[in-house]
Amino acid sequence: IVHEVLNNEVRHSGAKNLLTESTIHANEWIRKVKDDGRGINTKEARKSAGGFGLNNMKERSVIARITLLIDSSTDTGTCIALHIPLKK
Repeated sequence: IVHEVLNNEVRHSGAKNLLTESTIHANEWIRKVKDDGRGINTKEARKSAGGFGLNNMKERSVIARITLLIDSSTDTGTCIALHIPLKK
């Protein structure tokens, strides 16, 4: 999923800056990728032929029991966060 996120950011965002974060909080590992690109309309992207990347990420996250959060704006770019549960 992270590979798909990074690939999409580089290919489609038009961003000048890309930031990745990796933290452990409570019982989860949080991976974030942020950019300052043009943003995406997630509803439209999922409908279009070019939205397979978003659909694939969503399907993979459900299978792996990972929470996938997408926050995007044309003003500030996109932040995609993966909340990955850690085994106890």
